[in-house]
Amino acid sequence: MNLETLLSTLPAPARRGLKELNFVGIDDFTRVSASTLRSLHGVGPKAVSVIEAALVEKGLTLQAWTEGKTVLTDPDIYPGDCVLQHHLAAVKPVFDRMVEEMGQTTPPVAFEWRYYTDGNSWLGKATVKQKTAVWVSVCHHMFKATFYFKRESVSLIEQSGLDDQYRPQWEEIVKTGKTKAVTVIVDGPEKLSHVRLLVDIKLQSI
Repeated sequence: MNLETLLSTLPAPARRGLKELNFVGIDDFTRVSASTLRSLHGVGPKAVSVIEAALVEKGLTLQAWTEGKTVLTDPDIYPGDCVLQHHLAAVKPVFDRMVEEMGQTTPPVAFEWRYYTDGNSWLGKATVKQKTAVWVSVCHHMFKATFYFKRESVSLIEQSGLDDQYRPQWEEIVKTGKTKAVTVIVDGPEKLSHVRLLVDIKLQSI
């Protein structure tokens, strides 16, 4: 479906409102959010739904400017390469490298996407020996790699050379004596080294 065909399926008021955007192709819709579309005169929820459905057919989504929040919330949109590229942008190669490196560890870490209704979002689940090594959630231009550690793993974390910015997280494990999360917000290639350290520690503790 091209832009002209998509517009022909919309009511006349919606077509007039969308002219303000001066789009030349369907892909241009990835640059605007649903709220932006609804703010246009004549563009209502039904028109937005039609546009979203057309984007899904191409593996695309509307823009999601939800800083620091998970963006993969639609159960009908699988986080394939096109969707991930849309949300991660320049960080997508870093994500791909992380997954590739996980598959090369000993034992290898398997990665898959699952939709969880309790959190209403897609999460990446990396497992080894049928145990979860890391959870991955996607945000706008970044992703979060979350590891859960028990108290006995803290000494390994301290000896690993992991950046002190994570110290409050692992000290919380000691403080409570409970399994707690250590989360790396990956917004650039330099953070991948932090993920590597935690993957190594997780493999030692599984």
